[in-house]
Amino acid sequence: MDKEIAKVVLSLMDQANGNLNEALMVIKNGGSEEDFLNNRTEIGKIMLEIYLNVMRPIHNEHSELEPEKLRQSRLSSE
Repeated sequence: MDKEIAKVVLSLMDQANGNLNEALMVIKNGGSEEDFLNNRTEIGKIMLEIYLNVMRPIHNEHSELEPEKLRQSRLSSE
């Protein structure tokens, strides 16, 4: 993938994750504990899929686009 396209895609995926997290906070603040727990699991799965299937392949191809904290965390767990 072209590096400039990769930057745009990563930015959009960050926004998507932010939106998912915000939706979860809406549920937490206004819904039942059961709703929150159920949705936390499902939203977490979606966020994981975004990372594993979209973001990580981009980071593998363009390591300079991977945030330093994420790179350090990944390297320390290997």
